[in-house]
Amino acid sequence: MAVTVLSALRVLVIEDSAYMRTIIRTILQGLGVREIFEAEDGGVGLEKLEQLSPDVLIIDWVLPILDGPELVRLVRNPNHPMGTVPIIMISSYAEKHRIMEAKQLGVHEFLRKPFSAKDMYLRIVAATSMDRPFVRTDNYYGPAPREAVTRRAGDGTTDLGQSGVSVPTAFA
Repeated sequence: MAVTVLSALRVLVIEDSAYMRTIIRTILQGLGVREIFEAEDGGVGLEKLEQLSPDVLIIDWVLPILDGPELVRLVRNPNHPMGTVPIIMISSYAEKHRIMEAKQLGVHEFLRKPFSAKDMYLRIVAATSMDRPFVRTDNYYGPAPREAVTRRAGDGTTDLGQSGVSVPTAFA
């Protein structure tokens, strides 16, 4: 049984709601994450990203100062020192056009609020363990689309259908 250990990850949560930050922190701690940093707006989030060099960013779509999409545009730049950091976008707004926009911005995973600890775990595992090289074109810099990543039969993962998340078989 393969288990992905999250205790070594450094996670930066950029969320304007103190209540939601508490929920996310509690979930992450329950999943074993030991280093969790928080920012209440996109401007502070960008500063902390550059200071702390986290392994994963969890960004809310709607933020003061810099909203989630603006922040992702700044980070997903080949010249940004953290340009390849895995990004999980969270939002209460999960219309198809927003999910497509997040994908076009270079977000690794999208997580609709409200979400469970299992949902968070699956997105973190997918964002951090799936081998997705970064692609650079005239109008895109980000992880290769999942469809372009060749999956080997019997590689110990399970495709969760329309969600597109690939996770260890033990957690499917």
